[in-house]
Amino acid sequence: MLRRRGYWPSPVHVDAAVIQSEDASVRTVVVAVAANLLTAVAKGVAAVLTGSAAMLAETTHSVADTANEVLLYVGVRHGARPADDRHPLGYGQARYFWSLLAAVGIFVIGGLLAIADGIQSLRHPEPLTNVGVGVAVLLISAGLEGLSWRTAHRQLRAEANARHLDLGEYMAVSSDPTPTTVFLEDSAALVGLALALVRWCCTW
Repeated sequence: MLRRRGYWPSPVHVDAAVIQSEDASVRTVVVAVAANLLTAVAKGVAAVLTGSAAMLAETTHSVADTANEVLLYVGVRHGARPADDRHPLGYGQARYFWSLLAAVGIFVIGGLLAIADGIQSLRHPEPLTNVGVGVAVLLISAGLEGLSWRTAHRQLRAEANARHLDLGEYMAVSSDPTPTTVFLEDSAALVGLALALVRWCCTW
């Protein structure tokens, strides 16, 4: 069915399609790294200015997200290495290993940080202060995450259209986990930022 619907490119265009996809994945993950790093910097500055333990925890969380995106970048670069005597079929499968490490970081490290922050907030609740700073950081974070999300979405949409698949179908069968991981992680981050922004604005 996938061949009939045009999922498999013709042999003449296989190499060009692979190179183009790898370049797009590198661009997507570089944007994601930059967005998470700048988000961590913004949160860190806000933590220093306000002395908020919650903002400091958010800074740590964004640093962990940046490290996860770096793992994805390592996977893309390592997976693009040409075949050699030791790996005659190439290194393409390496990106799955590094994506797995990134997923572990997202769900385990990120989850543990979120749980620890929640427990700390319940045990030692902080009064909401410097609401303007908090809202500004949330808006900056949303803008940066949105840029990263848009980059990943564009790559996925272009590759899905080239294979005559809708976005969900393509994400289910794509051999490149990098843009899908970035897209889903950014989607979750944007939902979280939206909920946090609603809470802060209702309190302001």
